[in-house]
Amino acid sequence: MEDVVTAQVMASQARSQYNEFLYRQILTLADLERITAGGFCAGLAELVERVQKNKEDGSGDRATEEAPQPRKSDKDNEDSDKSPK
Repeated sequence: MEDVVTAQVMASQARSQYNEFLYRQILTLADLERITAGGFCAGLAELVERVQKNKEDGSGDRATEEAPQPRKSDKDNEDSDKSPK
């Protein structure tokens, strides 16, 4: 019985640490967007809209599992980084 309780405590701690990591990551991405005056787009607004839409549709939390899709300008920057110089 003690092993079960210990496992549940460890699982709760792991979930808590993961949530803390996500929180700090979102704050960092928001800061990066602010510092670059929108030059870097983290896609946070699109993610919020997708979560709200899925809640209305009854789709659950699946939207939070998907990473935001990069905008065309972000893809162009990635492609230019890969080109030989």
